[in-house]
Amino acid sequence: GFEQLLDYPYGCSEQLTSRLLPLLSLRDVARDFGVALPANPEVVIGKTLAELLSRQRGDGGFGMWPESRESSVWVTPYVLFALHDAKGRGFSVPESALTRGVEYLRRELAAMPDSFTLATSAFHLDVLALLGKPDAGYMNSLFAARAQIPVFARALLLHAMAISKQPAADIDTLRRELENGLRVEANRAYFADNLGDAYAVLLDSPARTTALVLRALLAVDPEHPL
Repeated sequence: GFEQLLDYPYGCSEQLTSRLLPLLSLRDVARDFGVALPANPEVVIGKTLAELLSRQRGDGGFGMWPESRESSVWVTPYVLFALHDAKGRGFSVPESALTRGVEYLRRELAAMPDSFTLATSAFHLDVLALLGKPDAGYMNSLFAARAQIPVFARALLLHAMAISKQPAADIDTLRRELENGLRVEANRAYFADNLGDAYAVLLDSPARTTALVLRALLAVDPEHPL
């Protein structure tokens, strides 16, 4: 419930970001479902933002813990995703933090040669597109290598391509490929890969994959029948 979000006891950057994102959506959820808001969620949001910002390292990335010396290539785009959302909702986020984060994402893109790191690069590309700094060259490269990456990464790539208005033919190709992976059972539809725990460190799950595909399809077509 809402109170669990406010009193969430854990403290790594991924966990703080996972608390922050639903808190940012709290007003919309409360309005849509007629749920009473807890007292002062803005205070918790402000403290969480400040703590995350304090974990930005000299290279522009974000560490997993306050004492982390190195930035995390997966947590950094996740934190930047949340900071972008917070800024869009009127919370104070220094532009310099986002700019330094963009520079980190761009540098790291050049060092992701295999299927595991390519999946991470899809997240980097999506967040760069969200921040208004799309990298068309790397999007083209990852599109060409899309057979090497899991469904969730292809969904991140499609979202990045859609919101940054990449070639319509490529967007349509990737959209159709994702739709072909749809599984329908009774009254529900979902997307999943048989990945086991291969991408567990990237927080992979069937529920998240379904959410990311849905998000991508809506970016391509807000009236999509799925």
